[in-house]
Amino acid sequence: MNENVTNIELNELESDFSQHLNSESDKIENSVIKQDYSLIEDVEVTLNAVIGEAKIPVGELFSLGKGSVITLQTKLDEPVLICLKNKVIAKGSIVGVGDSFGIEIDEILE
Repeated sequence: MNENVTNIELNELESDFSQHLNSESDKIENSVIKQDYSLIEDVEVTLNAVIGEAKIPVGELFSLGKGSVITLQTKLDEPVLICLKNKVIAKGSIVGVGDSFGIEIDEILE
């Protein structure tokens, strides 16, 4: 009999906890920021495009000069990484936009 009482109490606690979580989730979903992005849509952020990296000895670094070529470890057909605060958020391909470089988004990462 004591075991049945414990099971009923645990079921009630789980139910109360689940309702509390759902209530908190509803509060987050109904928050002002979630509903109205217009509050932050004009905030500017800096994105960085990473085309690759190279590891070279310090001696080679000091010998670099005008006309030197640094070979990156990235292949020509690999995507460019788009970063926000050093976190990769997307991948893309380099394109020309007028006289500037651009990146065509191929994949958004979560």
